[in-house]
Amino acid sequence: MTATPYPFQEEAITATITAYNSGKTRLLNVMATGTGKTKTAIWTLERMGFIRVLWLSDRENLVSQSALAFIKEKFDNKEYNEVKELGFLNWVEKTGGVFLNSKNNFTLGCIKSDIWHPDANVVMGSLQTIHNRLNRLPSDYFDAIICDEAHGYMSKTAVKTLNYFNPKLLLGLTATPFRLDGLPLSDIFEEIVFEYDITRGIKEGYLCELEGIRIKTNVSLDKVHTLGGDFNKGELVQEVNVPERNILIAESFIKYCGSRQAIGYACNIQHALDLTAIFIEYGINAVAISSNEELTPNSRQKLEDYSNGKYQVIWNVGLIVAGYDHPDTGVIIHADPTKSLTEFIQKTGRGTRLKSPEYVSKYGQKAIILDVVDITTRHNLINTYSLDKGKKTEDRIFTTKEQKEAVLSQIEARKATIEAKRDKDEFVKLISIPQLKLYKTYRTSQDATPAQLAAIAKWGYDIENTHYTHFMISEIFGKQPASARSIQELRDWGYDVSGKFISIAEHQLAKKEHEAKLSAKKKVK
Repeated sequence: MTATPYPFQEEAITATITAYNSGKTRLLNVMATGTGKTKTAIWTLERMGFIRVLWLSDRENLVSQSALAFIKEKFDNKEYNEVKELGFLNWVEKTGGVFLNSKNNFTLGCIKSDIWHPDANVVMGSLQTIHNRLNRLPSDYFDAIICDEAHGYMSKTAVKTLNYFNPKLLLGLTATPFRLDGLPLSDIFEEIVFEYDITRGIKEGYLCELEGIRIKTNVSLDKVHTLGGDFNKGELVQEVNVPERNILIAESFIKYCGSRQAIGYACNIQHALDLTAIFIEYGINAVAISSNEELTPNSRQKLEDYSNGKYQVIWNVGLIVAGYDHPDTGVIIHADPTKSLTEFIQKTGRGTRLKSPEYVSKYGQKAIILDVVDITTRHNLINTYSLDKGKKTEDRIFTTKEQKEAVLSQIEARKATIEAKRDKDEFVKLISIPQLKLYKTYRTSQDATPAQLAAIAKWGYDIENTHYTHFMISEIFGKQPASARSIQELRDWGYDVSGKFISIAEHQLAKKEHEAKLSAKKKVK
């Protein structure tokens, strides 16, 4: 760990302490993957002087990763290396689960299955385990609670657990300020106190540059329905797991990526296996992993082997999203279309960390985002194009500094050759679609009603296990796609609908606007 925080980490620490001192207790820090969220939180806790802290994670691998960060900060290198070699959770089971540093009387404990050490300075625990043992812990037991990878805290279990405790500080850490289903985290956290995104991280040199390469396919996603805010996976895989598309991905990888190591994201296990088979056919050393040990045996070992350079490409489903770091991953392959900003950013973040000198000497301080873009007129896709669309050249994420400079140079050259007058040109100015604005009030922060939950259940939202508020219901309604008939109406009324995703709510707003204009014209007559 660095001896002192970087400037942006110092900003995050100061922002958190300032908000806390102003009386706010449920805070969210949004920091891009690879910018040291865990380190920043450790420094924040040290400065605030909390005696007893619960560090919550929603997955076991995240529990281990966060624990190792504490051990690296608070203990000798020898102890850190021993635990890293064995694995934190294995070490817990072997030793009983308490780390004591006699130099500063700091203890690190763990709550897991039959391990119960809640009396340490910092207690590492999984969300599910803590939820199952709430009756053994007083509500005011912890001074502070850290929610690691807070975008995953959307279940009723998570909300119940966090509402049970009454800590002085509840601090969420995430790379995106939205849940996995794209809804805000406002049912848990009061305020985002600090944001440090990929763009700023790249500009300031704390993350590597990203080169986005769009691989356009002829696959149409228009027949795929939306389920719970994202694609229906069963329907999606039927459309995208086809030989022509898989071959195109393999050939594009060979064309653009050379010998760089890559993490690929597939729609389901069969898709990952089929892509692996195609890559192997093309002479690329690839392997598939997933949580299904029968179909993809020894996945954790394969992941370790990838980190050690044994494989060039590792195709996965759901395993490499958060809590895994291999900085010299030089390519991220997005072969699984998504409508989730959080999912796309989390996956992209596996390639954003600064590279080793060996990597830089071969490829420079950059990673390639191989973005497989399919055809659709119905869906609002998240990809490199949609995230950079409308931004000034210098503010684009998926373009290297060299590419930006070349584009800016071309723009200047074109400006110099444009005629002073273009009297013959005629421009038809289309009307912009009015933007939906949601206003949060006390009422909107209340839990959703049974009628509202029943309404969103028909769109595939998991109302049994996931927590929703009035505000979230409004967001969900605002995201549903308008019908083809509604879009044609907008076109007839003179609205700009070219290449745009139009929601039901936006259509309704435009309709009201159009009717108001007609009414005003009648009054004038």
